[in-house]
Amino acid sequence: MKFIHTTHDDFFLPIQTGHSAPESATKFNCSDIPYIDRAALEQCQMRLGIETRIANLNETLPFPDHSFDVVVMSEVLEHLPYPEITLGEIARILRPDGKFVGSVPNAVMLRNRLRFLARGIVELDPTHLQHFSKRSLGLLLERFFHHIHIRSITGRLRFVSTTLFSNTLLFSCVRPRDIRSTSLASTVRLQSE
Repeated sequence: MKFIHTTHDDFFLPIQTGHSAPESATKFNCSDIPYIDRAALEQCQMRLGIETRIANLNETLPFPDHSFDVVVMSEVLEHLPYPEITLGEIARILRPDGKFVGSVPNAVMLRNRLRFLARGIVELDPTHLQHFSKRSLGLLLERFFHHIHIRSITGRLRFVSTTLFSNTLLFSCVRPRDIRSTSLASTVRLQSE
């Protein structure tokens, strides 16, 4: 099995969806989902020698415990109906002190607040099932990880107010050595029963 290696011999797992969201993954067999770009996966395997896999992020991931040093998930959490399942699985497949990094849209930026006041909807993208502020993202991540850092990034006017004008929240966190130090222990126990 070959995955992307960093310069430190870390095993690195990028998790991505197509721009179309995986909501349909809860209704159909993952191999039947039309938005998966199989040609891109084949190119990744042929050109870079990286093994690719398709997995339902609402189920057990097809990797053994403690398989990766780093997991990257960019613009995926907001599409998941059950992000707790996915985060529990990421914590399971990360090695102790492994790093989890990613990004989500900033749901509380001024544009979304104004849209909510005017029309009663937070987001125009119907594939976004979760809406995150720095606080709500932090509360979710702290159930599974520690040393959580969240930064507001992108947006032309973010220098005025990062909360109101940044489009994206970038996060990094670490899997604890002892999963009993978070509520992850009960989540993992529930999933294995």
